[in-house]
Amino acid sequence: MQDQVQMSETRPAKIRDGCVWYAALLPAFALLLERYALNKYLGILVWAIALLMRPVCCFLDRKQLIAAGRPEEDPYLPLLPTVYLFKRCMALRRNTAIVIVCIISLGYGIVGNGFVAGMSIDDDTILAAVKGSSISSVDNVTVKDSYLSMGDYLDKKATDVKWEIVSSGDVRTVTVSGKIDSEPFSLEFQVVHDGYTYTKFTLQKLIKNSAELKGDDRIDLLKKLFTDNSQ
Repeated sequence: MQDQVQMSETRPAKIRDGCVWYAALLPAFALLLERYALNKYLGILVWAIALLMRPVCCFLDRKQLIAAGRPEEDPYLPLLPTVYLFKRCMALRRNTAIVIVCIISLGYGIVGNGFVAGMSIDDDTILAAVKGSSISSVDNVTVKDSYLSMGDYLDKKATDVKWEIVSSGDVRTVTVSGKIDSEPFSLEFQVVHDGYTYTKFTLQKLIKNSAELKGDDRIDLLKKLFTDNSQ
């Protein structure tokens, strides 16, 4: 009986893996959260919190290990979360699944975040984005029975279609011109990409026969260009 009591008193505290799992998965969580970041400043905030919380989780885990009787190691090792997780798995003889998940999550975070993706945004990308969009995504007018992209509709309904783009910093002005029923028209879109995400994507002007259309005239031409009457 005395031996059993002594064994229970010296039994090491249970070591939990919750903090290190958080550290491993935080880059993946940040990728999900950045979808709701409306500009680069919110994107910076999301990733700053994620990168800060990773070592915090490791420091909390280190504190738990010391309380459980594990010998103290390099007190600054949690500042390198991936290295810390690897050494922890080796020291505790734990499954390396946490390390593998950490590396995968970190890899996706590095190559998939909005700042890296934003480096590939150029004039050709912006043009393709406008052509591939629905008119409802860049204008506050709802055009019913619109199934194709703007580029497809203009190729289908207009003639002499020509796309142009002018860049000024983060702002791109995309102009598409052509003719419908032998009458010239042009649409001017303003696209703002701040290097992280699109912060503006609007139809600024709609011109027909050199006159800017507004109100019902604007809506009528949009419907004529972007409604599938064959349905």
